[in-house]
Amino acid sequence: MINVTPRIAALDCLRGLAAIVVLMWHYQFFFDDRPLSFLMTPVYVNGQVAVDTFFVISGFVLTYVYSQRVNSTRSFWIYALHRSARLYPLHLACLVATGLIFLGFYLRSGTYGYVYDQNDVYHFLLNLALLQYVGPQAGFSFNGPSWSISTEFWANMIVGLLLLGARKHLAAVSAAIVFATAALSLITNSFGEGHKLGGFLEPNLIRTFCGLFAGVLVFQAWRLRSGLPQIAACGAIVVGIITLLCGMMVPRSSQFAVYAEMAAALIGSTTLVWGCATSSAARRIGESVAGRWIGDISYSVYMWHFPIAALFVLTDLPRAIDGIPLLVTYLVATFGAATVSYRKIEQPSRYWIKSLADDQKSVLARGVTRVSR
Repeated sequence: MINVTPRIAALDCLRGLAAIVVLMWHYQFFFDDRPLSFLMTPVYVNGQVAVDTFFVISGFVLTYVYSQRVNSTRSFWIYALHRSARLYPLHLACLVATGLIFLGFYLRSGTYGYVYDQNDVYHFLLNLALLQYVGPQAGFSFNGPSWSISTEFWANMIVGLLLLGARKHLAAVSAAIVFATAALSLITNSFGEGHKLGGFLEPNLIRTFCGLFAGVLVFQAWRLRSGLPQIAACGAIVVGIITLLCGMMVPRSSQFAVYAEMAAALIGSTTLVWGCATSSAARRIGESVAGRWIGDISYSVYMWHFPIAALFVLTDLPRAIDGIPLLVTYLVATFGAATVSYRKIEQPSRYWIKSLADDQKSVLARGVTRVSR
């Protein structure tokens, strides 16, 4: 049996909403259009700051689920297997799908790629190893948005090692990492955007560590929530949303972008995550049919939204329809693909890989029992 920690459905739903924001941020680059701009201005200006919400949620959830489970070398490897089961199968499926779509572009125009142009064998191998955006890359490649899966996976491994070797000092170490990465970002005036530091250290990797370990600290604060009135959770949600929207209104080209984006990550995303995890109203929304659906397909929405866009362009669909009809068609296609992907790729592969770990634990347990007898 797989040990199950109760889901915090509000955070799953929040992750889904963040995925939609990132989808809409990218939409303008994929299709050269900004539909509903009067409503979506913050998203189109700098909606990519929603990625930091992913990282904060990830740090929170990892600590919530595994803080008491990773207590031996074997349990660390099981943790690593679980994280691989969560991230890798869908990443591989989308990588292959993107490669095939790019082949269609090549056969049609002689150019292997769309939007992202580092699509050679070297970058394919980096993608296979989840190293596509941690330093050795020349730029975005294949399924470009998966850069964050690359950086998050390796940050996840560091969290697991800290749970194994420094659990008692996790809060202090996490605070030190957040402080160091934030300071480095301020010194270099770059929060994920810019040249590699020293020619090899990827700024987006620093950004990922900053947000993810901030999420670890949010979990530590959430554990102390007992006795707080619900108005505190509502206030945190309001502050988080306002701060994120303000951060989104500052263009990446602005001289103040690094401050706005760091505030969005370290104030906006953290207070929003804490508030959603604490709020009973957010819990009810997350546990609703729509909330659970959005939460379930959040990863698939994020991973499929570029391949679906590339397929649209390959088939010349944006020439046939544009504006709101194109947006609606794209959303229906992406959510439909994500729903099928969640049921046919994410869930089966995750449970199968996790079952291997559970079978191994059972074999070891039986061996220990025989020895004791």
